[in-house]
Amino acid sequence: MVDAGSWQSETEWPPARAKDVTLYLAGGQALAVEPEPADAQDSYEYDPTVGVTSGIYWGGGVLPWAMPLDQRADEIKSLTFASAPFERDTELTGEPEVLLHVSSSAESGYFHAKIADVAPDGTSKWLTDGGLVTSHRTSHTSPEPIVPGQVYALKINLKFVAYIVPAGHSLRLSVASADLQNAWPCASCGVHTLHRGADFPSRVVLPLAPADAPRLASPALKPSPRRDPTDGDFGGSSHKITHDLVNETATVELERVNETLPNSSVTRPPFGESISRREARSRYTVSRKDPAAAHLHADHVYTISRPEGEIRIEANESLSSDAQMFRFHSRVEIRVDGKTHFTKSWRASRPRLLD
Repeated sequence: MVDAGSWQSETEWPPARAKDVTLYLAGGQALAVEPEPADAQDSYEYDPTVGVTSGIYWGGGVLPWAMPLDQRADEIKSLTFASAPFERDTELTGEPEVLLHVSSSAESGYFHAKIADVAPDGTSKWLTDGGLVTSHRTSHTSPEPIVPGQVYALKINLKFVAYIVPAGHSLRLSVASADLQNAWPCASCGVHTLHRGADFPSRVVLPLAPADAPRLASPALKPSPRRDPTDGDFGGSSHKITHDLVNETATVELERVNETLPNSSVTRPPFGESISRREARSRYTVSRKDPAAAHLHADHVYTISRPEGEIRIEANESLSSDAQMFRFHSRVEIRVDGKTHFTKSWRASRPRLLD
């Protein structure tokens, strides 16, 4: 989902014009200005395949950059809470924060919060998100289990965002326990519960400002001398997500193949080589039946054709897990004119400590 976007100058962060507005999780899938007087709760079963619409933000993915899609395919598998429609254009700029009161049937779990802009026609556009593993609620270096059934407060900082919410649109908060394309799945199956109300005021804090609030003039940025890339510059790229309905798995496959010629207007070949070719492929599978058993394998090949010869660099890597361990394997081989010049491989295993 693409926005035109614009540049904006700021002298401070977050901008002083943005004021924190707190909305509370309420019944009827609503975000309310006050917490409900009576306590209530909503539960869902952990599904490690949620996240097909999130896009990829750990490295750009593949063209067309694996941008987020309409979020509704994931929202139907999540707990959702929406604000009333905004009466006027409103700026959302800063670092939103979510505080959830949660419990679980498992000793550890992941809670992923996402904010989307919901248009009058129902289209749901990703704006920002963030997540936290319950065992990391007080420390990332010394994880601690939770007591099943006991309620804990989780503070989740979402990614920075700068966006104009149009009049008539709503903001929707969705909560799940997976982000398929960006977070490794937690090991334990379980039922997670959100608690809300006076004693458990689960809420989201949004930095909001009127869209017409005074601000600095937009910066005068010069356009790039290079043209924008097109899909034709990156032929062979693909981004697939498939579901195996028998074995209850989801697989994400990425492929990117592109060739750089001398004096390319899109990318400039390093080291003055004549032609370079990059190939990257990965396959990542998670399981609903056994979320601990996830596996990722990736291959990267970089070929440089120079007047003095051809250099081929190949790297292979894999990461797999089960309920007890993470296992890593990497291998690198460099070949010059078809002959092996250098090769090395690494293996390592690490215990799985509460995800």
